[in-house]
Amino acid sequence: MSSLTLESGMRVSSCAEYEQARAAFRISETLANQIISAEYLRCSLSLDLQVDEQNTKTMRAIFHQLELRALPTSLGPSTERGKSLSQSGFQLWLERSMLTYNDEFTDIQIQYKGKLRNGNHLIWVADKATQGNYVSYFPAIVLFDEEQAVVGAAPIYASGF
Repeated sequence: MSSLTLESGMRVSSCAEYEQARAAFRISETLANQIISAEYLRCSLSLDLQVDEQNTKTMRAIFHQLELRALPTSLGPSTERGKSLSQSGFQLWLERSMLTYNDEFTDIQIQYKGKLRNGNHLIWVADKATQGNYVSYFPAIVLFDEEQAVVGAAPIYASGF
């Protein structure tokens, strides 16, 4: 994997190093690191994902119930609190297990990866500016309650998104 620099100055180049370092440090905010961080999304697949027998139901719940501001995207600051992904202009692509948002400035893709043993779900977020050089890639956990309603999102790593 390409070498990635964390905010501590530490450099990592494998999933094992990355996962250990992300317990304490965020990714250094440089364009090169943000682009390279896409390679490290696959490290989150080590969370022992299960096949989601209700994939369509899960995707629809995320689409209609997850608030856009629960994820640190470039759209968040300009979006009203309480607006779900569906209310914020995202499109649902069940056949691709993906939610997308595109306008003249922003391209966001949220890819559903699977169910975790604890009943929550893993997604990957790719947030890119169509003009300029902003890009962000990160895995996130979508949190569900006992009734299978979405209650929010959380970072996988202790250091945050």
